[in-house]
Amino acid sequence: MEYNGKKRNGEFHGKGKLTEKNGNIYEGDFQFGQYHGQGKYIINKDLICEGKWVRGELIEGSISSKIENCLYEGEIKDFKRHGKGIFFNYKDKRRFEGYWKEDVLDEDDWDCQIIE
Repeated sequence: MEYNGKKRNGEFHGKGKLTEKNGNIYEGDFQFGQYHGQGKYIINKDLICEGKWVRGELIEGSISSKIENCLYEGEIKDFKRHGKGIFFNYKDKRRFEGYWKEDVLDEDDWDCQIIE
């Protein structure tokens, strides 16, 4: 693990960049050793999770995948679509908007459009 950034009392605190042993990277705000504030987390050089972090958890922002060619913007819980959000599937050229629970779109309250 490699960290470049500010510290307070030996903990990551303030702006910084953390590269984990597995190659995953977090760059952004830390508070007492946890991701907290605005930041970006890159997993396996494919999945990019970016937005507002609270005590180590991404709660709102975007998740995009280069391999799957998709983007989600909205509320997030446990790295899953959860709450109000918009999902763009660029392969199928479709846009889904509505309320999500555990990565599943609510069947009763959603809208789908073809994107150009």
